[in-house]
Amino acid sequence: MLSIERRIAALETSADDGSMKIVIVEAGETDADAMKRVGYSPDAAGVMRVVFISPTDARL
Repeated sequence: MLSIERRIAALETSADDGSMKIVIVEAGETDADAMKRVGYSPDAAGVMRVVFISPTDARL
């Protein structure tokens, strides 16, 4: 696994104590898909969704 992938996985699995969660929505993935991938209900409360885009995506 690449360094950035490890960092994202660490963010997504941190704070399992009921505090705010961070879910990274990957390219081609819906918010609901990302929530399911990390084990949360798509309508979970207290979740911050973060979308990373590449410079190429930003130009589109």
